[in-house]
Amino acid sequence: QIQRRVAILGCNQRAIELVAEISRDAAHPYRVIGTITEPEIDDAFPAAVPGIPILGPVDELKTLVEEHRIDIVVAVRLERAEGETLRLMEICERHYVEWKVVPDAFEVFVSNLRLQTVGRTPVLGVEEFAVTRLSGRILKRLTDIGGATVGLILSAPVVAVLAWLIRKESRGPVFFRQERVGSHHRKFSICKLRSMCPGADKTDDLVQSTHGEDDRLLRIGRFMRRWNLDELPQFWNVFKGEMSLVGPRPERPYHVDRLAEEIPHYMPRHLVKPGMTGWAQVHGLRGETDLTQRIQYDITYIENWTPILDLQIILMTFLRWRDDSFQATTPSPFKGKFRAEKGRRQSGTERSTGRPRPLAERN
Repeated sequence: QIQRRVAILGCNQRAIELVAEISRDAAHPYRVIGTITEPEIDDAFPAAVPGIPILGPVDELKTLVEEHRIDIVVAVRLERAEGETLRLMEICERHYVEWKVVPDAFEVFVSNLRLQTVGRTPVLGVEEFAVTRLSGRILKRLTDIGGATVGLILSAPVVAVLAWLIRKESRGPVFFRQERVGSHHRKFSICKLRSMCPGADKTDDLVQSTHGEDDRLLRIGRFMRRWNLDELPQFWNVFKGEMSLVGPRPERPYHVDRLAEEIPHYMPRHLVKPGMTGWAQVHGLRGETDLTQRIQYDITYIENWTPILDLQIILMTFLRWRDDSFQATTPSPFKGKFRAEKGRRQSGTERSTGRPRPLAERN
């Protein structure tokens, strides 16, 4: 027998997802033959999984496992009367049928579920992740120190030129500091090159992210945002240990508190240090994108972290360095300067009065 005959006991969203996953692969070792119905507990779902046959009610489990030659019974609900689950398990045991349970208490980190035994008591829980183990933290920290040191040295000339352009366009500080939430909810000050007019941060709580049409952006600010050059000073945050080269993007405390209420399983992303780049960012999930999907990518990164994955994300970051959400309105900060110099050397009738073309037109 190549495929094992599976019966789903009950129905909920997990049951529907399980049936869809098994049905997607014709060579899957399991074959769902039907649903065993039980009294409805949640009116949001029917008594049986849609699209597959109903074998019969749970009261007839003994007859059903014999008649349909069931190999595995998968229970998707745990809300039963005391002793009822044990009775169903005993029926399966007497007929050599495996009893499996879909643990609805674990909606995140399912890949790290482990069953441990404390004395004679089984305990199901989430095991420690590779990225949070001592060995993983040490390896990641050494990589961060090395990468941040190289980044600070190589980016210093670029930061100096950008700082000069910022000061020429706008009075005020060159660097911008803002409070963000790091690992285990520790707060720190993130360092960036200032890309907006002074005082723009006073209304920053109103938006999740800045778009290319924001009037508060400097011209050099749009250029930096498009190429993510405003984030180069964050190598200093990485060097100090407040951030990592790779990890979930850090958010402001105001948004963290709000998103924790709105998005399920938002907080586990703070199990690791925030990063300059991340698994979600290299897949285009930044700015005004689906936050729920972004969180799923962050969780996937934490579950599956390896040094090789970090290296892969860093390489993908270089290949996808540009942020195209700023493309349409991003003029070059150099184009207007060079044109103005050229215009002063020309006669008044020859002087160009046109605006600098956007980078999108020149690429």
